[in-house]
Amino acid sequence: MRPCEFVEMDKHAHKMIVAFIIAKAHEEKGLLINWTHIINGGVFELLRRINLTDIKAPFYIDIKKRYPEEYKKLNNNVYDTYAPILPDSLVEDFKKYIIDATYMDDLSNDILKFSHNYTSKWEFDKIKTTNPDGYRVNEINTELEDKINSYNKLEGVSLLFTSKLKDFSDLCGQMRFQVRWGHIPRIPNTSVLGHMLSVAIYSYLFSIAEPTISKCNKRLYNNFFGGLFHDLPEAVTRDIISPVKGVIGDDQIKNLENVYVEREIFPMLDPLRLKNEIKYFTQDEFSNKVINNGDILQKVSFEDMNKKYNSDKFSPIDGEVIRLADKLSAFIEAYESNKYGIKSDTTTRAILDMKEQYNETKLCDFGLLFKDFD
Repeated sequence: MRPCEFVEMDKHAHKMIVAFIIAKAHEEKGLLINWTHIINGGVFELLRRINLTDIKAPFYIDIKKRYPEEYKKLNNNVYDTYAPILPDSLVEDFKKYIIDATYMDDLSNDILKFSHNYTSKWEFDKIKTTNPDGYRVNEINTELEDKINSYNKLEGVSLLFTSKLKDFSDLCGQMRFQVRWGHIPRIPNTSVLGHMLSVAIYSYLFSIAEPTISKCNKRLYNNFFGGLFHDLPEAVTRDIISPVKGVIGDDQIKNLENVYVEREIFPMLDPLRLKNEIKYFTQDEFSNKVINNGDILQKVSFEDMNKKYNSDKFSPIDGEVIRLADKLSAFIEAYESNKYGIKSDTTTRAILDMKEQYNETKLCDFGLLFKDFD
């Protein structure tokens, strides 16, 4: 018996936030983190689990142990499903991750595995509360605790359990209980947390596939995590739907969001001094930005982003790409519900408005992308 619905997208969004915290703890100690492996490993594993979602984890592990050839066929099937639709520059890395299992460095792999087990335990704690005497509850709880404890050597694990960072992680995890689109009926319902991950992935894939975007490592990192945290203020304000924003005004809402985030979220980040980075992600999140000599420059043109600031030292972030990813995610949420027959004036109008608004948008072939859905 489950007190709420658990969704793969929500779980992986929470997992990537925990991975971000642990990896940042390593950087704080002066250790080198391969952020490309962290991001790609998270995205690739999500794709595998979407493809194999009906197979229980213990059963999947037993297939790997007892039937290696069949296990290989499963992973070949995952590769064959996604290779034709991934950006060309990711296909070889995807193959190394899915088929060859030679892609990940040990530290990145450990961070992602810990984060996966930590968020599994977070979910299971909710199930355990409603099934205190359930079948195998104590056994599963012990197994998960043992897995988590096996990664105690990782920097940041003890910090996560003993500091305000745990509160931050919990707050982010609870965003899976915040349903998108207010009280408008949709199928499937989607959460703010799952939406954040979809925006991160779309933004990342746009950044890789778009030929006009020069791709320094920091830019790709910022576009992924900027997408992942873009709706973080909603953890303390809830999802304010567009009609309400139109009445109150975007500027007024943004000012209040900043007050709430400053008061309730930023103090949780003190152990790793992450305030400035999260602020960079969440304030004016849809503006192209760079950092030049300590100053944040906003509304930077794509031409200048590519020619002047495409370097890790400027920490470029394509807010306009994140906005497109946000709009695509919202479009798909409305489109899927209408396709399944649960229509409303709001979702139908949103689909038409976004098509009209972005019809001529050349960046990331966005206008053509909407036409593909027709």
